[in-house]
Amino acid sequence: TEKISQVDEQLAALAQKSWKPTIIVVNKWDLAEGQIGRDDKPVTPEKYEEYLRKELRGLTFAPIAFVSGKDNRNVRETIELAFELQEQARSRVTTGKLNRLLREIVTQRGPTDTKGTHAKVFFVAQTQTDPPTITMVVNHPELFRPNYQRFLINRLREETPFVEVPLRLV
Repeated sequence: TEKISQVDEQLAALAQKSWKPTIIVVNKWDLAEGQIGRDDKPVTPEKYEEYLRKELRGLTFAPIAFVSGKDNRNVRETIELAFELQEQARSRVTTGKLNRLLREIVTQRGPTDTKGTHAKVFFVAQTQTDPPTITMVVNHPELFRPNYQRFLINRLREETPFVEVPLRLV
């Protein structure tokens, strides 16, 4: 029933910067569910998720759990989800799979440069777990700007077990 506060935003930023798996838990959902929202329509989990994704942009990968502690609704499932995130963060992907995947992604849609320079990926490996860290050896690191790195991370999420955990790209 409350808006996202500055403290909520700071906490989300802290979780993001510390590379910790995160679940956005919406407690007291029993109080909000079915209430009339600003658009004069009932509040639904889908609408509230859209609102949260807009407000907490750095945690787009984090799952959202709607719970009611009073009714003990969805509490056990949220705890199980936390263990699933821990497993995701500790997962490994083989070097061969990562090399094939990233070479394919860069070949299909490589980073752009106004001078006509083309990026090449020489080698890719997962160098750490918890958080999963993917290290790339490339010919022109300056071409891999933040926007392109976000694109790569999103594509990696689609093809690896790191769907809902922070993923570091070096």
